[in-house]
Amino acid sequence: MSKKRKQPFERLPDEMIAEIMVDSVSFDDLNALKNTCKRFKSLSEDALVLQRISREVVAESLWQKNNKPTAYLKRCADAGNPEAQYLLGMMTIFCSGKKEEGEEYLRNAIKRGHPGSIYAMGLILISEGKYSEGKEHMERIDHNLSSCRSITKWVLRKIWVNQKLPCKVEKCENSKCQSPRMMGWDEAKDYSRCCSTKCKWTWELKEFCF
Repeated sequence: MSKKRKQPFERLPDEMIAEIMVDSVSFDDLNALKNTCKRFKSLSEDALVLQRISREVVAESLWQKNNKPTAYLKRCADAGNPEAQYLLGMMTIFCSGKKEEGEEYLRNAIKRGHPGSIYAMGLILISEGKYSEGKEHMERIDHNLSSCRSITKWVLRKIWVNQKLPCKVEKCENSKCQSPRMMGWDEAKDYSRCCSTKCKWTWELKEFCF
């Protein structure tokens, strides 16, 4: 009795199928692949895939019916996905109010060089009065500040914000300081006229808080 011939797609190595799943443009696409067969379902839960799913696909999972988004998000985060760690950290801090737990997720993403997590943690530290630590984080992403701001705003629009950062920052007393006035958090700012880096990051925190 002859063996059943494998279909061309069945001959593809796991690594190639994982790449296809990682490149899924939506959570629905990923689910469609996942439900194709047992092999695809198993691969979709493999760390090789979970750790590389994009921010957009991970965020989209939050709004699926009959789904447990935080469970899927946590699986991705536990697999080492920095986008999932970032999103879960932001949700845990700003939705659930569990600051320490949320910061741990952000720190894990920071270890992988995630710019949005560096930005968020920097501002959190500054809001707590830990300026030196916060400044170190902010200087790491200073060259990419506008992008980090846009990413953070995008994430905060995706989640239900119940908690805000304390914004206890002192007004600059330097009469010659020409700090930019608040024109909207997502607009490009010219910080070159700030009298100091502390003044610069103080303004950034103010806009984040509001």
